[in-house]
Amino acid sequence: MSNFLSRLMGAFVGQGKVSSTVAARRLVTCRTNQCGKFTSSEHCGVCKCHMPSKVVYASVKLPGKDSETVRCPKGLW
Repeated sequence: MSNFLSRLMGAFVGQGKVSSTVAARRLVTCRTNQCGKFTSSEHCGVCKCHMPSKVVYASVKLPGKDSETVRCPKGLW
């Protein structure tokens, strides 16, 4: 998705990727629902992100904000 479309839709723009091992570990943490907020549609109930899409990035650029490190909003990864 282009940066323009992402900003238009209010979506994040992922920047840099983590290793497949780190991404897999993050997604396992989410899928085991340790925080009780992971939905059946694989979205985080806290940040509302689609987690299979989010866990692969090192940082994200949110509309109107600076880049920030990708992390679990509950601090689990």
